[in-house]
Amino acid sequence: MKSCIYADSEEPKKCNCMVQEYERTVTLKNDHDGTYTDYSDTAWVAKGDPQKDNTVECFRNGTQKSKEFFSSYDSQYRWDVSRQWMYDCK
Repeated sequence: MKSCIYADSEEPKKCNCMVQEYERTVTLKNDHDGTYTDYSDTAWVAKGDPQKDNTVECFRNGTQKSKEFFSSYDSQYRWDVSRQWMYDCK
């Protein structure tokens, strides 16, 4: 883990931190008996460009800043979408 903290003091130094959004979608086909088949998964995919983020938490390289999850349904499919924002600190 990289750190943006000086070794000889508690004062944070300036960091160059970015936050990247990632999204993963799992799709399940609804069989009419209430079960789901035909599973597909996009895996984690980067979305958009990284954004600058030099908040107090930015020294935590490779850690998750935040996350969200939601599902949507129709008569044939269920989509589970997960999003996470990860720090990349230099």
